[in-house]
Amino acid sequence: PARRVQKLIGMILWLARNVRPDIAYAVSRLGTRVTKWDAKATLELARVVGYLANTANYGLKMTLGDAKEDCHLVAYSDANLSAPASQSGCIFGIEGKNTWIPLVWKSKRQGICADSTGASELIAAHLTTRECLIFAETTRKVIGLQEEPLRLRVDNSTVVRISKRGTSDSLSWLSLALRLRVGLLKDLHDLNLVQVSYVSTLLNKADCLSKAMQRMKLEEHREMVGVFRM
Repeated sequence: PARRVQKLIGMILWLARNVRPDIAYAVSRLGTRVTKWDAKATLELARVVGYLANTANYGLKMTLGDAKEDCHLVAYSDANLSAPASQSGCIFGIEGKNTWIPLVWKSKRQGICADSTGASELIAAHLTTRECLIFAETTRKVIGLQEEPLRLRVDNSTVVRISKRGTSDSLSWLSLALRLRVGLLKDLHDLNLVQVSYVSTLLNKADCLSKAMQRMKLEEHREMVGVFRM
């Protein structure tokens, strides 16, 4: 029954939002299927429940390094190009050489269609900025970090160039909706509120928030975002 499915997804969603970023993508995709539920969706839901049952002793772990360690507020952004809409993933936390304290994460289906990797990554970077910038300001005040821009890590060089130039030859066809996102990133860069830099896909903590992964790769990224056996 629909109500039972909605209740179960709501329970899993609570876990995804609070302690299990490794299931955020799966829960987001299931959430889009609630109004058009079918046998395939039931199978996917069963897989998520089975995964949680097999990893019931896993939880979010905050790793804190030396007290003198240089730490920064860092957000990771990623996107998975697909039809009819791509998926955005982002995660934000306090990061240092031996420190990783995840604070906010999200996996969300993009509201507009992107027909290139660059466009989907741009949409994801915009979502990440909106979701994390206000948390960065609050976190900085609470724990007393020095004033500095939010460090946004993306694994797409086009987004890095766009944030600094405000334009890109490869995305010259951009619609108004995407041009607004370009303009925001450029303004935030010029105001020294956001600093966008490139990170390898292998080190992008948001990777597992934007796409489905095979078991071994998921296990690697699960630890990368901070989920360990307790």
